[in-house]
Amino acid sequence: MSDYKGKMIGEYQIVDLVDDASKALVFKGIQPKMDRDVAIKVLKPHIAKDQAVVQAYTQYAKLAATIQHPNILAVLDSGEDNNMLYFVTPYLDNKSVADNMPRFTDTNLAVDLIYNLIPGLQYLYNKGYVHGNLRPTNILLDSEMRPQLTDYGFAFRQGDEPSAYSSPEQIQGGITDQRTDVFALGVILYQLLVGHAPSPGAVLNLSSVRPDVPQGVAQAILKATAQDPDQRFQTASAFGEEMKSALQIVAAPPPQPEAVPQQAPPKKKSSGMGVVMGVLIGLAVFLCALWVVPQVMEARDDQSGAPTEEAAPPPEATEPPPVEQPTDVPEPTDAPPEPEPPIEDPGATPPPGGGIGEICNSLGLAGGIVVMGGGAAALKRRKRKDKKHP
Repeated sequence: MSDYKGKMIGEYQIVDLVDDASKALVFKGIQPKMDRDVAIKVLKPHIAKDQAVVQAYTQYAKLAATIQHPNILAVLDSGEDNNMLYFVTPYLDNKSVADNMPRFTDTNLAVDLIYNLIPGLQYLYNKGYVHGNLRPTNILLDSEMRPQLTDYGFAFRQGDEPSAYSSPEQIQGGITDQRTDVFALGVILYQLLVGHAPSPGAVLNLSSVRPDVPQGVAQAILKATAQDPDQRFQTASAFGEEMKSALQIVAAPPPQPEAVPQQAPPKKKSSGMGVVMGVLIGLAVFLCALWVVPQVMEARDDQSGAPTEEAAPPPEATEPPPVEQPTDVPEPTDAPPEPEPPIEDPGATPPPGGGIGEICNSLGLAGGIVVMGGGAAALKRRKRKDKKHP
């Protein structure tokens, strides 16, 4: 197509051929008065002779003049020059999705691309139009790789050669609606993930080709490309939400078990008898203390020098005085002399054996038994715990 290079179409100069499609030629051009690059799409001469195509082109030009959406490629100008019908759009360096297939083999990127087309399609539906001509060559990418819809006025017509993107109702001449675009979106997503377009009419079982793709995405593609329109998603938005939900379920981290704070093992409740015994022993020990402390204090005072009579120094050794001989000898009597009563020592400790002292000694023995019994019980509980949790 070197014959077109450098020529003018309207006020636009052709720079290079970009795409040779079945119905049109796409050129990179320049608009000199605006000093900007543009894309010029020209209907091929033999197509321009078809009045149905010309009528579709005219309708598309009128529709494009009313469209303003970030996901729809704007039409800057349209017209006819030397029997060539053309229209002009902004030129995008990244070209179409068909030129960037390897970029979208990742599931998340592919789903995001299709998902971002849906607002533009919904915009058309709200105006009463259906795209009807979705395919990778009709989805352009701007400088930020955002998709831009184009060629939404040239739907498949009876007599056209079917493609993988043509829905059964289009081929059979039936009614086309949103579900027709849903079919094409499912095929395009399948092609992005697999790397090539499927055969027309094939069942798109993605799991057999890409088992790594989430099952929810594979099921969404299968439903979107059902042969019966009633079995598909009824809107493009429903298809988009199903895809995103499938990815979010996979992307969500698996639920982690909640961290259970380490708690000290619950203390076993003491039996009522144990509490009573503890109280009685404590009371008895207290009473013993009341008795023992004064005794100890008194004994300590006696030993530490409490005021007593001073001991007389030992007498000096002298000769015993002479014993006077009694002159009168008393007569013996029959009654023996009475023994003197024993002198009690006030500081002597009473002998052990009865009273509160004996009680205190018994309490000491009982306390020891209780402590030994508690230790043995604790040891048994520890052994049982070790057996349960080795």
